[in-house]
Amino acid sequence: MEIVHAAMRFTPTNVLTVGVQVSTRLLSVWCILDVAPPARASIGVPLLVTCWTLTEITRYGYYALHLLEYNFQLP
Repeated sequence: MEIVHAAMRFTPTNVLTVGVQVSTRLLSVWCILDVAPPARASIGVPLLVTCWTLTEITRYGYYALHLLEYNFQLP
């Protein structure tokens, strides 16, 4: 969905940049799980995915507020 959002200009990012970011994340997780099967039972990969998810929630929250023209000025 991140690539679709960039393509439809819902987010101010380049489609190529987002494509590289998404593919790098997927490739990283896939390589870790493929090369090191014990990692599948580890807390590391779920923790990594959780961190990425929290980052995306924060980023898309910022984009949503920006689309609503929320004023981000500090007091």
